[in-house]
Amino acid sequence: FPIAFCKNRHVRVRLFFDRLPRNFRNVWWVVISLLCSCYVALIAYSVFILAFDSFENKDISPTSEMLLFPWQGVAGLGLTILFIAVVMFTVKRAAIALGLRAEEGKEGDLIGLGVETEREAKKAGHHEL
Repeated sequence: FPIAFCKNRHVRVRLFFDRLPRNFRNVWWVVISLLCSCYVALIAYSVFILAFDSFENKDISPTSEMLLFPWQGVAGLGLTILFIAVVMFTVKRAAIALGLRAEEGKEGDLIGLGVETEREAKKAGHHEL
């Protein structure tokens, strides 16, 4: 773990996840993203239900005596924006997994080299990474 800290890399992603085959990683990203989108949608729905109940009951905060529903609505709106972002990420990852789109960024740079990980790229003599 100290090596991951020194290289400023995430332990799960860089030490374990990158060693998996590229196709498996892409499919796994889609599965994780679908689960995340379901979870965020459920929480957003629950927060909106809470906000509507607070509105109907005119609930107020016991300490500040402010209405609760506006703040709960803002939290629900933030979660809805997060849900949209996760869905967009899922669609992007699904397109990559299906081969309809190329990967971007550092991980995508390995595609043209015909290797799966940075370690294999360096072993093959691609030191420009």
